Amino acid sequence: MKENYRIPTSLGESAFDVEVALTGKSGMGLRPMPVGYILVWMGSALGLMWTVSSTFVSASPLGLKAVFCLLWVLVTFLVLRRDELGHQMWAYIPAAANYLSRRMRTLGCRRTQQAGDLRSLVGIASVETSGRCDGRIRFVDGSFGYVFEVVGNGSRLLFEADKAAIVDRYDGFWRKMDADCSYSIVSCKAPMRVDSQLGAMVRRWRRTDDEALAALIDEKYKVLREHVGSEFRSTHQYIVARADSREGLRRCVTHIQGECENSSLVFKRVERLGGRQALAVLHDVYCGLGRREGGERR
Repeated sequence: MKENYRIPTSLGESAFDVEVALTGKSGMGLRPMPVGYILVWMGSALGLMWTVSSTFVSASPLGLKAVFCLLWVLVTFLVLRRDELGHQMWAYIPAAANYLSRRMRTLGCRRTQQAGDLRSLVGIASVETSGRCDGRIRFVDGSFGYVFEVVGNGSRLLFEADKAAIVDRYDGFWRKMDADCSYSIVSCKAPMRVDSQLGAMVRRWRRTDDEALAALIDEKYKVLREHVGSEFRSTHQYIVARADSREGLRRCVTHIQGECENSSLVFKRVERLGGRQALAVLHDVYCGLGRREGGERR
């Protein structure tokens, strides 16, 4: 058994992200810090010394110099501070500068205005609603995608052996993913889908000849459509499979459907949504949850 394990360096790290420890002869020192962090502090200190000694700040009173130095150190600390994701705050300065412009803070949505900005915000150019590629999404960057409704295993009541098998299967699923594909998992609270139950009631209503039974079926249909299909919400999970080309998208579809056919540990059920269903899901994501009318979402 190995006594220690080497953690591989992330592909997103550079030489400036390597952490070094500043210690003295006694072994005591500061905690390890990235090389870039130390270099920026050194550059900030040199810049502060030059500003105080060689610019108009040198002619100011001692108290004003102390305030200026304090503000300089505070700004340097805030710029080098990291957020919850580990990104340094200086990376947000360009975005904050662009946000100062009113044009960057507003988005026109009138009919008389150009729809290019709104289209680039959503990123979707069109959704095919008919034909052999029903439900295929075309993005503004030229890539293609499909929306899948999936049902997985998320219960906490599973045995430890089952949990370990699910984790191993998930690991194998992501390892076999094509390099040209990307999957986005979307979870949302939405009204229960009762389309199949409504269709069964319609077929039963058409076969019956008894008026009392037909009235009872009609009443149940209204309750199922207007109450259960609108008020009762459940968690729906979708996967948006996206690829740069049609051939890459075909491999994405084969990968997801093959995983469902070979094992039920990752996906118990996978359904590729058609154009109207995909538009309904996108409507819920971008416009909020809509009520159903006639057994379908608006």
